[in-house]
Amino acid sequence: MNNQILSQYHISFIIKNTNEGKEAWVLPTKNNLVSRYISDYFIGGNIEGFQSNILDTISRAQNGLPFDPLNDGSAMMASIEIGSETSFINDLNEETPPISIPTNDIKEIILTWIDWVTTNKLEKITV
Repeated sequence: MNNQILSQYHISFIIKNTNEGKEAWVLPTKNNLVSRYISDYFIGGNIEGFQSNILDTISRAQNGLPFDPLNDGSAMMASIEIGSETSFINDLNEETPPISIPTNDIKEIILTWIDWVTTNKLEKITV
């Protein structure tokens, strides 16, 4: 797990007990927009969209291949627009401008999230 990237953006992963069982969440930090926007993006523990969509999109962008910048496998409350060097996180619940983040950083955050969810056996299986 990449604790350095989590620390840099003030991101913490937590386990919440819900009516449906244990779920993986990101604990947002009030003064850090990245962690606030990310908290709406990483809800539950469904990592399927990350593995099949956004990581492929990031890889294609970083390798100069054609890609769809909006193919982020996102949740309904936030989205990420991928760029070859810089990406943008949009919080769809607030009327605020998107924030930029290096594409490699968002990739590391996603890989760390997948690792944490998998290690804690919190993946949600979609049918």
